[in-house]
Amino acid sequence: MVKRIVLGAIAVLLILAAGTVGTAAAWGYATFVAADGLRFDAGTITPGATDALTVVDVDRFSATIPYLDSLGQTRLIVASADRGDPSGTLFLGAAATADVDAFVKGAGYAVALREGSGWVVREVPGSQPPPPPVEQTFWITDDVGRSPQIIVPQTRPLTLVVMHPAGVPSGPLVLGAQFTIPAARTWVLWLGISAAVLLLLGIAFLILALRRPRGAGRHSAGAVVVEEPVAEVVVEEPVAEVVVEEPVAEVVVEEPGDEPTP
Repeated sequence: MVKRIVLGAIAVLLILAAGTVGTAAAWGYATFVAADGLRFDAGTITPGATDALTVVDVDRFSATIPYLDSLGQTRLIVASADRGDPSGTLFLGAAATADVDAFVKGAGYAVALREGSGWVVREVPGSQPPPPPVEQTFWITDDVGRSPQIIVPQTRPLTLVVMHPAGVPSGPLVLGAQFTIPAARTWVLWLGISAAVLLLLGIAFLILALRRPRGAGRHSAGAVVVEEPVAEVVVEEPVAEVVVEEPVAEVVVEEPGDEPTP
C-alpha cells in the first residue's frame, strides 16, 4: 500500500511539472516566436520647444525595461508623437557617454530622466547647432527613419541621442522597447520535448500505482494452504519365477557279463 502511495505521489509531481514546462513552452512560442518578442511601452518624452536633440541615459532607463541586457536582445524604437508631422523623420543613435558629451557640447538639448512610469526632462541651454549626426563615426549603432530602431549595445556607459537629422526641434517623442530572444525557437523546442518526457514518465508511474497486485503466493504470511492429495504411485515388483524341476529318468546301463547258464 505504501509503495502505491509513493508511486502515485511521484506520478502527480511529474504530471504537474510537465504541465508547467508545457505552459512555459506555449508562452515562449506565442511571445518570442509568433509575436517576435515582448513589447514594452516606455512613454512619451517632451523636450523643450527649442531643444535640438534629446539625450537618454541607458543605464537609468534600463532599470524600468524588463530583461534589458539579459539573455536576449533589447531593441529600442522611437517615433514622433505627431504622426501627421511631415518632418517626423528622426535619427536614433547609441554611443559611449563621453562621445555624446563631446557631440552635444555648446548645443541646446534636453536630458530625459526616467522616474517611475514617466519622464522628467531637464533642459540644457546652448547657442550652437549640433553637427549633422549621420556624418559622425563614433556611433556604435544608429538608424534614421520615421520609426528608427536599434539593438541596445552591451557597451557601458551608454547614451542615446534622438534628434531630427537636420538639427531642428523634434517635438514630443514616443519611446518603446522590444525584447527578443534569437534562440527562442530552439528553447521552445527543448521545453516541449521536456514536457512530453515528464508527462510520459508521470503516466508510467501512475499506471504502476494503479496496477492491481498479483495474487498471494503459497508461502505468503496468513495464506491458507490447501494441500491436494498426492497420487500414490504403485511400482509393481517383478514376481520371482518358480522353476519346477522335473525328475530325470534314470537310464540303467547294463554292463556286459557272463551270460547265465540255461
